Amino acid sequence: MGMTFGDNLDDTRLVVVRQFHRVDGVTTASAELVPSRAAPAPALSNVGSVGLISYDDDYIIAELQVRRGSDRVTLVSFESGIEGWYAEEMESPFAEEDRDREWAPHGAVCVETTLWWFDLSWGIISCDIEADHDLLFHPLPDGRALPMATPLMLTQRCIAVSQGRLRYVEVIVPEIGGDDDDSGDDTEAARVCMWTMAFGPAGWRWEANFSVGFPEIWDDASYRDTGLQRNVPIVATVCPTDPNLVYFTLKRHIFCVNVATHRVLDIELYDEQVNNARLDANQASTRYVLPWYLPLEVAPGAAAFHFEG
Repeated sequence: MGMTFGDNLDDTRLVVVRQFHRVDGVTTASAELVPSRAAPAPALSNVGSVGLISYDDDYIIAELQVRRGSDRVTLVSFESGIEGWYAEEMESPFAEEDRDREWAPHGAVCVETTLWWFDLSWGIISCDIEADHDLLFHPLPDGRALPMATPLMLTQRCIAVSQGRLRYVEVIVPEIGGDDDDSGDDTEAARVCMWTMAFGPAGWRWEANFSVGFPEIWDDASYRDTGLQRNVPIVATVCPTDPNLVYFTLKRHIFCVNVATHRVLDIELYDEQVNNARLDANQASTRYVLPWYLPLEVAPGAAAFHFEG
């Protein structure tokens, strides 16, 4: 799902691309223009607040609009096959003392019928679109929240879905001389960590998966063979089918690391010509990289990792 921008920003429209097919080695798809919003539904506020639930033939689009200082939020949704947009006022999921904090939408992901809208500095709001419609706020793992959103945060944090579960990944670079820094070098002390959202008797909670220092990856022969420097990379995304596979970018290279084994499985040099003109070649972060799961009949090479050293 993406957006089209005309000369008039008020005319911004959503586009859904689906029905992928592959015939004679050529993959095609259909692009559908989503109907415009009309009053009383509010105009699109931020594409980072837009989530998509896809079914076999249908889909639901839902934007969550959060107003600072308000005890209400607005859920604006559209369902294919049904005419028009629907707006619903809902109770804010934030505690009263947190409602004056600015909500910075960085994206939304879907797990089954639940949408998860996230602010990478703070936490996640979830809503089961087909069930009770209650909004729940889930803070980031203990100690990972920031006082406010920062540009650097977008290169070090990622929320994605893998194996049908919500994953939070962070590249942690301790400050020099900090409690976590026992090397005297912030680069050498950097590590990549992952948590998974799990539901238990006490409700939703984060489970820690791994915490791996980058020196363990850099010291592997597969990384040395890439010719890349021993620099902390930018986290891009997580493989939709294997949470151990994390994608990073570094100096116009995008590469996949099996964090469990510390091995680089694939590396590619992405072409500047296909990048958004506003995208810094060294900042291809989670903001610009979206994982897609395509059936093998559509993308037969997607499951075959290779390395050319």
